[in-house]
Amino acid sequence: MKTLTNGCILLDDLKFNIEYSKLYNELNVSSKEQSIVLKELIAEAEKIAKPKALLKKCTIDKKSHNSTIIGGEEFFSRVISVNLRNELIAFPYIITSGIELQKWCESKEDKLISKVAEHISQSILIQVHLELQKYIESKFNTGSLARVNPGSTIDWNMDELRKIFKILEDPMKYIVVSLNDKFYMAPSKTYSGIYFHNENNYKNCFMCPGLQCPLREVPYDKNYYTENYENFKTI
Repeated sequence: MKTLTNGCILLDDLKFNIEYSKLYNELNVSSKEQSIVLKELIAEAEKIAKPKALLKKCTIDKKSHNSTIIGGEEFFSRVISVNLRNELIAFPYIITSGIELQKWCESKEDKLISKVAEHISQSILIQVHLELQKYIESKFNTGSLARVNPGSTIDWNMDELRKIFKILEDPMKYIVVSLNDKFYMAPSKTYSGIYFHNENNYKNCFMCPGLQCPLREVPYDKNYYTENYENFKTI
């Protein structure tokens, strides 16, 4: 862990544990040969992987019915406004499984091996994402945290990723993560969003229809936004 001069926190020693039995079941391994390949790839990934995160503790400066100013940037989302209406701080973040694993996955020419490598990389990202949440809860004594992610929350557009990148100032320098004109992050196994204190069991997943998301915590509810946010008076 390093605190940078701009106030951001760099986590470059995130721990993970690749569980062979879990991946064995997830990938439906059906032969001894496939089992050997999986073990070999796990061993490679353990040596190569260097997942990293960049985050910042930010004050919430202003709230309105449809927007919230966090760390000097105005985010337009009713969901954020409602959830942060009683909060004073929030934590914009970017977390990635790392450029090292990205290059490793790209080096695999065999389609099946490449698919397994990608799955291993994704499993590492899921683990360190959970570790990031635990770190924030412990470091800042926040109590239970929830998160919102651009593009996953029904009324928060992907283009607002630029504001998170601006708050964190130089993700490319510190964790080798970039954002292109179509708002895709690279490496591909990267997440970004805002963590905030929440005791109401809010889950981003309620409003996200991406059913194949490996971070899904609860089922998608097509009525959740209408019932909880559409007519909510925040001010």
